Amino acid sequence: MTNNQVFFSFAGPDRDAARRLLKALRRRGLRVWMDETLPVARGITAGIEDQLNASKIMLILYSAAYPPRSACQFELTEAYLAGEREGDPLRRIVVINPEADEDHLQPVQLADAKFVRYPMPADDRAVTALAEVIAEKMASVDGPFGDFSFTERPIWYPDGSAGTPAFVGRYRERWRLHTELHRVDFPMITAVTGGPVVSLVGLAGSGKSTLAAAYGWHYGSAFPGGVFRTGLSGAGADDALARYGDEVRKIAVALNLPYAGGAGHAELIAAVADHLHVVGKPALWIIDDVPQDLDRGTLEQLLLPAGAIVRTIMISRRDLSGGVAPVVELGAMSLEDSVAMLRLSREPDDDGEDDLAAERVAQRLGGHPFSLALAAAQLVDRQGLRSYADHLGRIDSNPDPLDPAVSLVGDVFAGLGDGPRLVLQVAALLASAPVPAAVLARIVASVRPGSDLTDHLAELRRLQLATRTGDRWQVHAIVLDASRRLLPPVVPVEHLVGAAADVLLADSSTAQVAPHLAALAGHDLLDAERSIQLRLKLIEHYRLHGEPVAAAGQWDRLLATGTPTTADLLAAATVHLQAGGYERAIELARQVATPDGERLVAEGLDSLGRFDEANGWWSRVVSSSSGSADGEIAYIRSRRLRGEMNVARIRAAELVTRLTGSDDDLLQAARLELAVIQLSTNQQQEARRTAETVVEHYALRGLPEHANAVAARLVLAQAWLTLHLFELSPDPHRWEDSARDLWETRERLRRSHGPLNARTLTTDVEYGFALLCLGKPAKVQAHLGATLTALRRRFPAGHHTIMRATFLLAQADAQLHKYDRACAVYQEAYDGLRRTLGPRHPETLAAQYGLGVALILTTSRSRGLKMICQVLRAAPSVVGLRTDMFGQSLVGVLLLPLLPSSVLRRLGRVWSNAD
Repeated sequence: MTNNQVFFSFAGPDRDAARRLLKALRRRGLRVWMDETLPVARGITAGIEDQLNASKIMLILYSAAYPPRSACQFELTEAYLAGEREGDPLRRIVVINPEADEDHLQPVQLADAKFVRYPMPADDRAVTALAEVIAEKMASVDGPFGDFSFTERPIWYPDGSAGTPAFVGRYRERWRLHTELHRVDFPMITAVTGGPVVSLVGLAGSGKSTLAAAYGWHYGSAFPGGVFRTGLSGAGADDALARYGDEVRKIAVALNLPYAGGAGHAELIAAVADHLHVVGKPALWIIDDVPQDLDRGTLEQLLLPAGAIVRTIMISRRDLSGGVAPVVELGAMSLEDSVAMLRLSREPDDDGEDDLAAERVAQRLGGHPFSLALAAAQLVDRQGLRSYADHLGRIDSNPDPLDPAVSLVGDVFAGLGDGPRLVLQVAALLASAPVPAAVLARIVASVRPGSDLTDHLAELRRLQLATRTGDRWQVHAIVLDASRRLLPPVVPVEHLVGAAADVLLADSSTAQVAPHLAALAGHDLLDAERSIQLRLKLIEHYRLHGEPVAAAGQWDRLLATGTPTTADLLAAATVHLQAGGYERAIELARQVATPDGERLVAEGLDSLGRFDEANGWWSRVVSSSSGSADGEIAYIRSRRLRGEMNVARIRAAELVTRLTGSDDDLLQAARLELAVIQLSTNQQQEARRTAETVVEHYALRGLPEHANAVAARLVLAQAWLTLHLFELSPDPHRWEDSARDLWETRERLRRSHGPLNARTLTTDVEYGFALLCLGKPAKVQAHLGATLTALRRRFPAGHHTIMRATFLLAQADAQLHKYDRACAVYQEAYDGLRRTLGPRHPETLAAQYGLGVALILTTSRSRGLKMICQVLRAAPSVVGLRTDMFGQSLVGVLLLPLLPSSVLRRLGRVWSNAD
């Protein structure tokens, strides 16, 4: 071990990127240590403590995956505090930010242009610049860290009860608390407006006391003088000082101060302050449950006159300082933190759906820690017999289990005037999402002309009942629950519902009010005509933004209200098809006796892999074709699925030319279909360019999550993962980026479309392909094994997506050199694809080639060669001559007959690892 090394801190998901950078830095002579053995969910070990103590600086790969990992935060905190003790918290830290923005960087000092961007290891200039930054940082500090002890903690007074080591999340708030408490120490880095006192405020049950205790635990090395906790629960303005004196007396006794038992309150406070000042070690002083009605003079008497040696946190439900001390407001927990808190008590069922239900429970409870704790306790009490989905249903049907949280919040309603109560009543009608202030103002003015919304919102914010972000306001979910159950209406509900609907219908912009349109449209007291208008407006919003799943749900609700028109049925069938709801699309389209209805039925049957049944419908569509662009796109797709690649490619290129300059979404859909065809026929470079055009189009429109853009990114990732025959210098970093893009797309689709949606499952399969390209066959088998179970639940046996996953599993077996098993799985994939897509489809030919190679390496060289020869003959007319498929089959036919079995086995290892 050397005392002149760099400690490399990173999150488990970034291990591959960290390894690449590590090699590049070591080539430049830097001594860099990183743990190569710990799992992704690593903890702090004695070995890491020794290495950190022997290092001079810490290099941090601070990606978006870094902040929520406790071990990462622990390492960062210790390095930051070590620098802080030396006079500069960033003295021993170099941060590399691989993300496009700085929002994830905490503490804020790290985001203040004190980081470097992640360099590609192949970029010599960038890596050299980073190495120089690290060398300069190394030269600027004397000796290693040297004094870390992860097990040493300060003493907690008065009773020795320590903080909250198992606290989940809230890293941003913890760092904010630390920054504000220590701002006075670094006036040149951050602006200073007061002494080392912070007011920690938040809604009842928001976890203020727990956060302060967790801060004292995790940042304990900053307070060697001890952590001191006092509390004023139940005290009022008249007895707060007396109660505080009793709390301080307990601490004085614990410190063994003379006369602790008999001194007056003022003398005790002075004695404790003098003791801490003489000891001269930084200490943390926590005052919990500070009454909300204390005047400034009383608040000042709570502070110990010990100078900057004591840092004080005053906890209350509202700002007490009057601007004297900085305020840290504790809002809702993030979704990630909320789910982590639930998982501490009960892991979701391992079925791919209950984890999403856990997220919905967290969203329903609005990230309110006390409500989450109640839910977690109830799930544990059920001994695993209730899933998260069951619990969510129970909360919605019977919210009584939330009574303790509702009562806790409801105490704040006492004395609330009609104006703020009206704002809460409006918010309770809408969705639990931010509302533009202008919309709130118009709704309130429509039922209470002349009402001053500014004062009402200010009062709600003062009471921590509402929060503001920019020009939008949000009332916490638990406050909405409490207001619905505890507050009598200020105006009749049916009158307010109609007024709110009129305001939203008159608003030309729907982007910020879409969830509120949906909430109002389903209100029991809203008349049918307004409800229909709200849903139609919402459907148009979803169409423009490319959100077919949301549109499909609204169409189903709309169709249930009356007799639908032909146009309604066609529109509903179309969005269900786009959303992956193929069965529902067929059901709706069958009710329409028009060519468009017949086409939608044919498309739905194709999507389900029922090609024979679809062929009859397509024959009727072709005979009565109207020549519409969407009809042409559908027909092109049908030809591609049947392996008629030349026909599909020619018609797609002609359609793109014809549509250029016309309807944007239809043009992008045509380009997207052309990119898929290009990818299927080994035209990877052309597919990349075409898909990039679609992605860029929607990026310029500010719609990166439009369904067409998401599909184009999927094609683009596949195109980068699939090398063209003449691409001689592949970039493995592109493969890793593509794999990450596929994973992120898959996660978004799981949330927006559902885990069993066809588009989600297709992306799941292609993520398995990405793992295969990265040479991770064991991970491919684990991932696709679970995916196949879901695919068989969603699709009929033999569906081409099931066969695609089976083919990839065969390739994984080949990479693992399990040739006998690979041969059997290739055979299954080939037989299935031949039945479903036909013998001349590119996917069928790929499976046939893989089976041929596997046969040569196992049981039947002659049969294998025959199959590869068949691929060689078919490839020119299906995919072309200058393609992987033709090149590989040509080499196979020429080379394989000449080599003995032993050589073929060795070559098989090379080929399978190169797949």
